[in-house]
Amino acid sequence: LVDGQILAYVSGKIRKEYLLIRSRLLKDPEMFQLIDEYLTAVQYVHPSQRLDVVTTDREDNKFVEVASEVQADYIVSNDRDLLNLGSYEYTEVVKPEEFWKMFQDDQDPEGTNAWQSWMSGIITEQKPQEPQDDSEEW
Repeated sequence: LVDGQILAYVSGKIRKEYLLIRSRLLKDPEMFQLIDEYLTAVQYVHPSQRLDVVTTDREDNKFVEVASEVQADYIVSNDRDLLNLGSYEYTEVVKPEEFWKMFQDDQDPEGTNAWQSWMSGIITEQKPQEPQDDSEEW
């Protein structure tokens, strides 16, 4: 994602949630397609451990499990429960606009083309990994 400079990871559980949101809430065909493109561009992971660190909404633990598995620097979310967690191990939870500002500051101080490139097409040149069967429940 973003010219290979940002890597995004999801598990089968997260993918299912995104597809559910897509089918129930999105009416705009462009947004529908954007989620499909995002899901083909991300890396799929099967977390090796179950965590219970988001106690206010245990369903959100799936995001922390993936972040922990890949030793992610950030979880990017507007979810209140994840934001209240703040961080876990080496992973900081930030809002999308905070993350983008950090990315701009590091990669493109003027923010000229990166945001437009990301918005216009998030598919990278790499072949997407096939999702692992993550259907088993914890």
